[in-house]
Parts: sequence; structure tokens; C-alpha cells
Amino acid sequence: MVKLNDLKDNHHLLVFNNDDLKGKPTVSAIQSWCIRNNIEFLAIDQLSLLDDQHYGKSTREKMENISIDIKRMQTELKIPILCAAQLNRETTKENNGEIDTKNIADSDRVGRDATTIISINKSKDEPLEVKIVKA
Repeated sequence: MVKLNDLKDNHHLLVFNNDDLKGKPTVSAIQSWCIRNNIEFLAIDQLSLLDDQHYGKSTREKMENISIDIKRMQTELKIPILCAAQLNRETTKENNGEIDTKNIADSDRVGRDATTIISINKSKDEPLEVKIVKA
């Protein structure tokens, strides 16, 4: 069994938090960090925690800008990027809980920019459900 600390010590896994980038990170700051550390795979836990470097006026506009910047970064760095994003609260009420790209919280642009979308759902008394929403 491989332990998280073993991966960190051998530089197979680098983890940063907002303190490493002096506050809420922008996509440009993350891209620079990836280049400095020769990152080959990037996972971003919670897209909505990133800062919009283009200063969009609404939450929707900010998320659209961040999504566009992540897609650009992925193309420039030529690495896979996994981003976690929340669903709208109404999602479970609509369409018998079926997930669609428009159900991603704050912006359907995220769904349009994504190459693949995987939904992971765990209801209270149900088993873990994993679905490919977009391939």
C-alpha cells in the first residue's frame, strides 16, 4: 500500500493550498506552479474556489472565464486536468436525478469546455453511482 506522504516525499504527488500561491489562486498562478514543478497531471478540487483573473461581474461570468482559462491551460500544458465542480441544487429534483452538462453549478460553460464529464453520486441509502455524462 502506498501512503500519501510517501508520494509527496518522492515528488510523485505535489499538493498546494492557497497559502502556496498567496491567497485564492487564479488559473495563471496554477499554470505557473505547474510549469515550475513539471506537473504531468493536475486535479483541482472545487472549481468555484478559484479566482477569476478577468474580474467577471456575475458568478456565472466568473465561472465562464475560469472554465475558458482552464481549457486554455490544458491545451498549452498538454496535461490532463481533473476539476471537481458542484451541481445545481435543483438537479436531483429535475429529470429523475439524471445529470446533464447544464446542471453544473454557476455555468453550463464548464460542461461545454470539458472533454469528459463524470458524475459521482452517493445517496443516503444507495450505493455509489458513477456515470459518464459527456465523453
